[in-house]
Amino acid sequence: MANIYHGFAVQSFTDELAHRAGRDPVDYLLDLIGPARMLDFTRTDYPNYGASLETYPWETGRLRRVTEMVAEKAEWGEAQSWARAPGWASRPTEAS
Repeated sequence: MANIYHGFAVQSFTDELAHRAGRDPVDYLLDLIGPARMLDFTRTDYPNYGASLETYPWETGRLRRVTEMVAEKAEWGEAQSWARAPGWASRPTEAS
């Protein structure tokens, strides 16, 4: 699996779900991410790209902060005259 293609596909589908729900895509994504928290994979067989979950834990705060920062820098939600439909995709990769 290639992370770039996978991330694009998941985020594109998330945008489609937001559109179907009549919601702003950024607000919808932030609701899906939820509050900052550590995800517990101790009872699963998740390989974490071969890296230690103690060294590279899955926490949602970083993804949430990146999403909020990009939305702010892009002036998301403000009246814009976009030449194309705006959007972005982000996801944690390779124990980052």
